[in-house]
Parts: sequence; structure tokens; C-alpha cells
Amino acid sequence: MAGKSQNSMSLRQIPATLILAEIEQGRSVEFNEVLIKGDLIIGYASLPVEEKRFQVSSAIRITNSQFDGKVTLGRTAFLEPVDLRGSSFHQQASFSGSLFKSVADFGNVSFSGEVSFNKCQFEDETSFNRALFERKAFFSKSLFKREAYFRKSIFMESLSFNRCQFEGDSYFKGSQFHKEASFRKANFAHDADFSSSHFAGVSSFQSAHLLGDAFFIDATFDGGLILSRIKYEKLHIRWKSLTRPKYRCRFLEHLERKSKLISTNSDGETAYLLLIENFKRLGFLEDADDCYYHYRNERRPGLPAHYRPIDWILMASYGYGVRPLRPLLLSAAFLFAFSLFYAAVPGLFNPSGSMGLGEAVNLSLTLLLSGTRLIDDPNSAATGALYFIFTLEKLVGSFLFALFLISVGRTIIR
Repeated sequence: MAGKSQNSMSLRQIPATLILAEIEQGRSVEFNEVLIKGDLIIGYASLPVEEKRFQVSSAIRITNSQFDGKVTLGRTAFLEPVDLRGSSFHQQASFSGSLFKSVADFGNVSFSGEVSFNKCQFEDETSFNRALFERKAFFSKSLFKREAYFRKSIFMESLSFNRCQFEGDSYFKGSQFHKEASFRKANFAHDADFSSSHFAGVSSFQSAHLLGDAFFIDATFDGGLILSRIKYEKLHIRWKSLTRPKYRCRFLEHLERKSKLISTNSDGETAYLLLIENFKRLGFLEDADDCYYHYRNERRPGLPAHYRPIDWILMASYGYGVRPLRPLLLSAAFLFAFSLFYAAVPGLFNPSGSMGLGEAVNLSLTLLLSGTRLIDDPNSAATGALYFIFTLEKLVGSFLFALFLISVGRTIIR
């Protein structure tokens, strides 16, 4: 604030009433690098009113300036361009219910107090590129008929775009959302670009409609993401952006990841299934597999108690068909276990002593492979307990081989 005060002292000062007088006369308002003293309230001007809005026919160009008092320009129809680039609003600002018939440029604007653009209508291009919102910002129920630019904007507090209508392309690339960012029931009729944006708080797109391509490439979601009841055509996002490592160890961070999605049980299932289909449409097949694996794990607690152990076995044995390496690892584990058993039990094959470890490994491997029908059964004449043990190992081999083939079919041979 000290820096702002020092800058203010060096600026030429004009009263807010001068701006209102220029607007009343219908003259263009053009100021650069000035300090506007006092509250700027459109209701203090004598202006015609149509459809419950003050009619402003003046072009407004106030750049690199500072508004010292409150700014209340709500329920106003700006019929000409509005250019406030580089200006600062030190107190609360409200444009609620206003109509911008021409270009509205708020690029590099700084809002130190709360700002409201609720129920605004922007009929031409709108720019908030590199704008800074230090307090809460509200854009709920606003309409953007043309392109809306919010590139590299910074929102320090919570933000609401609830029920907004974006009829043109919208650009939020590189923006920073430090607290909650809400786009609930927002409608994006064309492309929406959130690439490289950072969401530090909870971000909600609950019940939003993204009818064009939605780009979230390299976006980060630290506080969680709500996608309940969302509808979209193509969501350009990677599974890695929607998850965080479960283990902090550098070598284990890719082993398993935790989802950042926030949802109830009923809504969560739909959100995951939509993401899986979305990844497939975009050709991100590994992301689709990872999302499916996480979805199956998430739904296990809600399954009937008698089915949970079976579901856990399916997860551990072959990762629900998307982890083909697991049957191979389990085969190696069973090979090792049976080999130790054959080598450790004396008199099982040789009455005079135990089988050597090399022979035991060879026998176990042969039995496992015979269970897959890749080789013939080498011990068809076994009887008694030995027959039961051999049969058990062959069944294990058959089971794991079948799981491996299923996994390969789902993940490699598409």
C-alpha cells in the first residue's frame, strides 16, 4: 500500500465528478496517469434510463490511472468502447448488471477491493489479460457474446463464474487461482483454454457444459477438482494432472497415484467413466487404463461385503486387466515359493534326501508352464499328495496365464 500511496502523490488529481460531468455531456472521457479522487457513482449523473440501465454514450478511456474511492458503475449501458488498461481500483468496484455494447478492455487492471461483474453482458471482445484481483471477484450469470480473455490473470481470493454463458472462445491460459474457483453450471459454447493454469484451491466445474474443446494441458489442481454432472465433448487433460503421487519417494511416485477429484459416490462414478471415454477419444490409452484402475479401487468400499475380497484379488492379480506385469510378477513369486517347498521337504521325490534347488526350480517352472498348455505335462503319473501339489501349481499357472493374456489384450493388443 505504501508503494501505491507514493505513486498516487506523483499523479495529477481530478475529481470523480469531472468524469461524471463529461459523461453527462456525452463527451469522450480520456485520461492517462491520473488519480481520481472521491467515489465514482453513476447514479449521481443525470443520464437517460432505458431498460433499467443508465445510458452512457461516451467512449471511456482511462488508462494507467488510480481510482481512490469506490466505483459503482452498475446497471449501466456502455454504448461505446471502455478502456481501463493498467488502472488500479483501491476500493470496492461494482459493474453488476451492466451492458458493454463495444469492446471492454480491463487488461493489467488491479482490483484491491472486492469487484462484481455479476449479470453483466459483454457483446464484443472482453479482455482481463494480466488483471490482478486481490479480493473476491464475482462474474456470476454474466454473458460473454464474443471472445473473453483472462490470460495470466491472478485471483488471490475466491472467484465465481457460476451460471456464466461464454458464447465465444474463452481464454484463461496461464492464470492463477489462489483460492476457490467456481464455474458451476457455466456454459462454454465454444473452446475454453485453461492450459498452464494453476488452481491452488478447490476448483469446481459442477454441472458445467463444455461444448467445444476444453484445454487443461499442463494445468495443476492443488486443492482438488469437482467434475460432478459435467458435460463435455473433449477435455484435453492428462491423468497426471488429475492425480498426485501416493508416495513421496522419487522412485515410487509412479507406482500409484491418488486422485484429486472430489465427488460423492454417485456422482464420482459418472465422472470417472466420462473421463475414461474421453481419454480413449483423445488416444490417451494409458491414461484411460490408469483412470479405470483408480475408479475400480475407489468403488470397492461401496461394494457388498462378500464381494470385496474377490474385487481385491482382481486388483492384486492383474490390476483389473490393465496391469499386465502383475501376473508375471505373481508367477515369479509362486515359482520361487514352490521351488523352496520342493527343495525343503525331504523324501518328497528322493527317499534318501531332499531335491537340489536347481532341480526344484526346473520342476516348478515346468509345472507352471504345463498349466498354460505351452508344454506337455511331465508328471502325469504322480499320485497321492504329490498329485494334489502338482495339480495345484498347474492350476495357478493356468490362472495367471489367463490373466496375463486378458491384460495384454486390453492394454497392448487394442
